[in-house]
Amino acid sequence: QLVEKLRAQNQLVMTVEIGAEFAQLNEHQYTLNPQKNDDYDTLLQELLAQQTRPEQIIHLWNVTAVSEIELGFTAVEKSQETGFYSLLFLVQAIGKQNLSEALQIVVISNGLQSVTGEESLSPEKATLLGPIKVIPQEYPNIICRSIDVLLPTAGSRQQKKMIGQLLAELRRPISERVIAYRGHNRWVQTFESVRLDESVEDNPKLRVGGVYLITGGLGGIGLSLARHLEESCKAKLVLTGRSVFPEREDWEHWLAMHEETNSTSVKIRKVKALEALGAEVLVLRADVADLTQMKHVVAQAQQQFGQLHGVIHAAGIVGEKSFGAIAQINKSDCEQQFQPKIYGLLVLEKVLQGKDLDFCLLMSSLSSILGGLGLIAYGAANLFMDAFVYQHNHNLTNFIPWLTINWDTWQVEKERKQIEFSRTSLAEFMLTPEEGIESFRRIFSRGEFYHQTVVSTGELQLRLNQWINRDSIGVSATRPKTSLYPRPELQNDY
Repeated sequence: QLVEKLRAQNQLVMTVEIGAEFAQLNEHQYTLNPQKNDDYDTLLQELLAQQTRPEQIIHLWNVTAVSEIELGFTAVEKSQETGFYSLLFLVQAIGKQNLSEALQIVVISNGLQSVTGEESLSPEKATLLGPIKVIPQEYPNIICRSIDVLLPTAGSRQQKKMIGQLLAELRRPISERVIAYRGHNRWVQTFESVRLDESVEDNPKLRVGGVYLITGGLGGIGLSLARHLEESCKAKLVLTGRSVFPEREDWEHWLAMHEETNSTSVKIRKVKALEALGAEVLVLRADVADLTQMKHVVAQAQQQFGQLHGVIHAAGIVGEKSFGAIAQINKSDCEQQFQPKIYGLLVLEKVLQGKDLDFCLLMSSLSSILGGLGLIAYGAANLFMDAFVYQHNHNLTNFIPWLTINWDTWQVEKERKQIEFSRTSLAEFMLTPEEGIESFRRIFSRGEFYHQTVVSTGELQLRLNQWINRDSIGVSATRPKTSLYPRPELQNDY
């Protein structure tokens, strides 16, 4: 119906459907295989050969029937083909054709946004917002919007109304980037500042002598949190990491044979420092995305310490490995980011079923909100975590809180600070480990948990204006300025 309405307005509309391979069915209709990035290249080449350069791309592949099937690896992977990867491959194809004219990409979906609090979300679609935020940051001539709807009954009055709303939205001057329609109302996303006073009394969410599992527990942030848990509540700690780690009986030999700056040596000394404080620490090697390995972790933790009381999911790929410009990134690069945060989370949910936890905390990132140059896959993975928590809590009858914290960059190591500052331009300020721990303490001191809390070192709305609304780089709300001018003869290289 949307296509018919647009054509009735004398708009030239080309439609692209999912097929086994690229094919032109008629003058205005194509098919392509969303798994093949070459098909997107061929599509753009065909359109340009016919002198039909797209001015607006309406992406509808994520308007789907609501599924009651439990979310698993296969469903998530399948959703990425018509969601995240379809946007990635499409923009890569546009970039190869050196299209510098203004272009809009409007992504229409259902099951993506919680507005009323009653919606059933599809967390696997949340990764769409990663490209929507990052594409305009890396391609200034492209503006992306997300429009989320409730799927009405076919042929109903509600469907006709929704078509009218979408047509009006497509004609509207661009201001907001994340939009949702619910009934008669148009909603836009905002964030509310919450003050967490220092005087708030500690809440017994952290038990004295509690047993806490930290995935990614041998990373800089994981070890900082482990130390806080030991100092604040004499916790028993289970720390997991994916990399090879020496057996405890080999630690002294390892330290003697390696330099102090060796990353494994640094981790061993930090664990020994925890134990010197009186902590009981169980260090286990496990890939959080491996169901068998994580079942073994939980079994060992219970065998050594008894009941598990809380989980902090801090596993992830950080530093230089988390970056990848859209033009150079490939599916394998993206999957590296998805493994710990998306597939690892699905594994965690399975191994923790039936466990009477006090909480499960997912360490998400501010890239979910602000995007960031080179962070298309990293941001998408964290967006999945944010949506997953909402849906997990929404489905529970006996409420055991899961929550995400969208952290600003932690200044864990001097080298990492230099890398992230130079690569993202987002890290104007960073959280010191002490500030990060203090934020953690205040969030856990509240009487209740929010599904999601954002920790930003700067005024969040100003940063949204800069990175999402792009106020600070002179981009018009209706037609972006591409600034593609010949480079003058200058003495400097850059």
